[in-house]
Amino acid sequence: MKIFVLTFMAFTLMAAPVLQDVRGKITAGDLAGAAAYAEDFRKVNGENAEYAEALSWLARGAFSFKNYKAAELYSTQARTIVDTLLEKEKLEGNPKLISALGASIEVHSKLLTMQGKKKQAVSELKAELERTSWLPLKIRIQKNINLIGMEGQPAPENG
Repeated sequence: MKIFVLTFMAFTLMAAPVLQDVRGKITAGDLAGAAAYAEDFRKVNGENAEYAEALSWLARGAFSFKNYKAAELYSTQARTIVDTLLEKEKLEGNPKLISALGASIEVHSKLLTMQGKKKQAVSELKAELERTSWLPLKIRIQKNINLIGMEGQPAPENG
């Protein structure tokens, strides 16, 4: 019976949409629960694009909860996995890799900016912009360059 239960749980983790569950736990304010679920998913499925995307959402969640150390950890882990996967896979046509890469870049630049390293953040974003040839990711990176560059500036007048 125990083997059946373990097999059923493993199958459930493989079939379950990990991102939906991770995001749901983050929305409920349960970052630790989201991280535990992502880790269980990794144990069954390995470090794949879906896991990288889950990590990127953990990075966003940790940042929004002002847990900056965890945000950096998750962001770095997501980026490392994405870089490894990109040695064998293409970015184009893989929305999970695109999401994980974009979020890891974004969270990292926000962390740098928050630490008073605005110039470094912009510099690193510009380097990322040069590295990618995929237009939607270029647009996302440029948006972040613009946002960081405008931080602390007065809002434009309507007119």
